[in-house]
Amino acid sequence: MSSALGADNESGSVETTAVKLKRRSGKPVARALPLVSIDSN
Repeated sequence: MSSALGADNESGSVETTAVKLKRRSGKPVARALPLVSIDSN
């Protein structure tokens, strides 16, 4: 999953992915958000 997020970090797709995860479960989002932030930086 982290690979997909990293590949989408180029555009706002990451936010969309996070939203999808949020709809599924709030816990996964918490882990995904930090990973995305690190990738963005």
